[in-house]
Amino acid sequence: MIHDDLLIKKIQDGHTQAIRILIERYKQHVFKIAMSVVHNEKDAEDIAQETFIKMIDALPSYRFEGFKTWLGRMTLHKSIDYKRKQQRRKEDLSNFEQDYHWVDQGDVETEVIVNDLQTRVQTSLQHMPAKFKSVVECYYLEDMSYREIACHLELAESNVKMRLYRARAWMKEHWKEDDF
Repeated sequence: MIHDDLLIKKIQDGHTQAIRILIERYKQHVFKIAMSVVHNEKDAEDIAQETFIKMIDALPSYRFEGFKTWLGRMTLHKSIDYKRKQQRRKEDLSNFEQDYHWVDQGDVETEVIVNDLQTRVQTSLQHMPAKFKSVVECYYLEDMSYREIACHLELAESNVKMRLYRARAWMKEHWKEDDF
């Protein structure tokens, strides 16, 4: 097995076959680092390719001070940059959607129906026992998980599940399907 430093010297001397050997040797290492940051196989593969391209460009300035660490750092920085770029892209799209939100005229009727339904649900919730009401509001209206509700209401998670079960039974008994 040829040592990394020897391969790098061969690459610097113009032996392109040595590049393939070096890439083959470290492709799993680079992929694992990228995957640990982006958590997406396709993105990690793209980052690995970009890293190896950057590696080839940067090899003339390599100082022979631990190739695997040097390559790992390069991969990590590429991965972090990629993730930041993705985050900025998401933020840009959300800002665009907020700035240019067009309302379809057909949505007005749907909006009126939904608002009316929400008003009737809120009115009906006022008649629900307090210990059920808080759990139902958290779960259905605020879209909280059992764990989040348990923390919010300072209850055990099993109590949250039981209260939701009993609240559903109470709703079936006291509310008519035609009401909603």
